Amino acid sequence: MHHNLLQLLSNGRFHSGEELGRELGVSRAAVWKSIKLLQKMGMTIFAIRGRGYSLEHSVELLESHKICSEYMTNKDRNLEQLLVLESVPSTNSYLMERIDNDWVKPRAVVAEYQSEGRGRRGRNWCSPFAASIYLSLFYSFDRGVADLGGISLAIGLAVRKAILSLMPCELSVKWPNDLMWKGKKLGGVLVELSGDPLSECKMVVGVGINYRMPNGTNIDQPWIDLSSIVGDNLPSRNELTGALIESILDACSVLDNSGFEQFIEEWSLADAVVNQKVSLQLGNKRIDGIARGIDSLGSIRIESDGVVRSYASGEVSLRVTE
Repeated sequence: MHHNLLQLLSNGRFHSGEELGRELGVSRAAVWKSIKLLQKMGMTIFAIRGRGYSLEHSVELLESHKICSEYMTNKDRNLEQLLVLESVPSTNSYLMERIDNDWVKPRAVVAEYQSEGRGRRGRNWCSPFAASIYLSLFYSFDRGVADLGGISLAIGLAVRKAILSLMPCELSVKWPNDLMWKGKKLGGVLVELSGDPLSECKMVVGVGINYRMPNGTNIDQPWIDLSSIVGDNLPSRNELTGALIESILDACSVLDNSGFEQFIEEWSLADAVVNQKVSLQLGNKRIDGIARGIDSLGSIRIESDGVVRSYASGEVSLRVTE
């Protein structure tokens, strides 16, 4: 019902509960309940007595056939499955809980809303209804986990490349994979690997991109969305989702065949913190110094007290100092 209700509201006009109920074949009470649930999911819907309901702005919902039409620019690609879900606790968790040993070809899932969206290091990911891109993709590598040290960086670069293909802007990547615009976070990547350290392994990668977030959204760090960067010149959500899938699969193929070294030059052009003062939190230890790029394995290089050292760990957190 949410999908059909939002389609009726997407023209920006006010619609009475009676009119919406008649179009949907439900009662006014059912319309009201659906409106309340969407509002609870973070969507801004105006409700004015005597006028009815109206969206803050038009909404483009995700549709698998539209995503695939954008994704299948290379006819040699073979995505085993693409699921579009209205609501899910977490797209990454959805795939992780369903991975089967027989899965070989890539699979993807996108959702309009996540009730328990996850970021790196166990952080919550703010996921209002139809306000962002919430995408997770499964990929099976012939390489082992130990041979994929730079995978988070490669995926971050792939996401950047997909966005820039549709809306050129000043977009960088903060190690290891935060998408940044002028010091504000636009999106992030969560990579989860399982399998043998030396042979085959499986990956689920989650991507969150702030598209057009509701006014008053509360996030505990400086952030930005695509709408704030380009205004009304937003790319289609379906087109962007297709571009993300294509770019991530390209990056995975290069990683599997050639390793991370193929991405080092591209990283040097996208690095958000190179040659800047940074702080690196490693467990209970804090390291202050100057960022000096990355090494051949994708580890960040920090110059501290005249010595340059490399750091790579799932527990590493980077913050640029004032």
